[in-house]
Amino acid sequence: MSGVAYADRVLHKDRASFEISHGWMIKEMFSKERQQDGDEYAPTTMSQDTVSYLTSLDMMSGQV
Repeated sequence: MSGVAYADRVLHKDRASFEISHGWMIKEMFSKERQQDGDEYAPTTMSQDTVSYLTSLDMMSGQV
């Protein structure tokens, strides 16, 4: 295991306040661009240094 990260569940109606409170926008996992609007998101909010690059990425934007 290379590290541990935690992702919050954020509903669309709460997205704006979540982004303001964290000081960053929720980003798409692969393009690193702002995640398009959806019903919910799972942005990484806490991580170990070894996986800190995951912070702000929406874990629900990965391939299924």
